[in-house]
Amino acid sequence: KQSAGTVNDDWLAELNGPRGRKAIRQMVEGDELIGGFMLLLTSLVRTTPVYVDPVDALEPEAVKYADWLRDALFRHMRMTWDEHTVYRTEGYAYGWSWFHVQTQMLPDGTRGIAKLMPVAQETLDKWIIPDEMTGEVTGIVQQAPNTYKLIPVPLDQSLHFVPIPNKGSPDGKSILRHVHRSWRYKCGALEQEAIIHE
Repeated sequence: KQSAGTVNDDWLAELNGPRGRKAIRQMVEGDELIGGFMLLLTSLVRTTPVYVDPVDALEPEAVKYADWLRDALFRHMRMTWDEHTVYRTEGYAYGWSWFHVQTQMLPDGTRGIAKLMPVAQETLDKWIIPDEMTGEVTGIVQQAPNTYKLIPVPLDQSLHFVPIPNKGSPDGKSILRHVHRSWRYKCGALEQEAIIHE
């Protein structure tokens, strides 16, 4: 279910659209247990080794392209792969992450990746979904945090990660979706306890 580029698929209205992203941010940044879990998840993903191997080690063309990709990702990119991994892991909490691919000229004269610039989830204004029959996303519209200008970012210049697919939705499914109710009750109980104590 989507309307004007906003997906409204969760049966809890407070977890749809901007309100849902705000709730997720409160969970990640305001709860010590969830924050600790996200830190652990990020640490695990960061320590996972990443390799670029040729499809066929005996084929010179395959080796050449594997070497090119390895250099583009790990030597020449202005943002480290480690930084990218941290931003990508944040997407598990929200259900998705989006990166605008910026290119640069490499020493060998080819174009390579300069940065995989993350688009903060809370700056999403809407998904660009031109065909409502297929629901295919062709980009996003980001609201710039400082100027509030709406900036379209096309998919063909981006990477869109959905760690846990959910009915083809560009929002995916948050790994924190199943703990939302417990978190909400916990917050209410803590507030009541603080008031009683005071």
